Amino acid sequence: MRKQITSLLLTLAMLLSLVPTLGVTASAAETWVTVNSFDDLKTAVKNKQEYIKLGQDIDTTSYNDGTGLLKRDELTFNDVYYYCTLDLNGKTLALVGNDTNISPGIYIGGYSHLTIQDNSPEKTGKISGAFSNVFGGQSAKLIRVNGGTLTLEGGTFTV
Repeated sequence: MRKQITSLLLTLAMLLSLVPTLGVTASAAETWVTVNSFDDLKTAVKNKQEYIKLGQDIDTTSYNDGTGLLKRDELTFNDVYYYCTLDLNGKTLALVGNDTNISPGIYIGGYSHLTIQDNSPEKTGKISGAFSNVFGGQSAKLIRVNGGTLTLEGGTFTV
């Protein structure tokens, strides 16, 4: 009887020691930030949000008074161990640049990791790119990976 009580108390003590761990795990749930404009998306990336979801189609054609993306507008994932998941959510992210000072629409470097997915039922999410006025042997790149990693779990790319 004494051994059973001791065994029961030890089991109870072990279970109670797990309670704080379970509480931390529950509070670390994914928190998605929904973006509805390119400015919202740039801010979310700049603030190193881990989970970003498109709330509507985003087209940068009229960005910068019709010039489209400039070098300064590049979505840069370039911080040590910045992990981000971008859910296209069935929407289109159109990265357009009409200036000679072009850059990749998305840059991944510095051990950062970007996962692109499409969790919509339709699976119609895509990232498209259109870059004009490229000169001097330069080439336009929709996404440039240099030291980071990119995982495509859903969605499509078109250039």
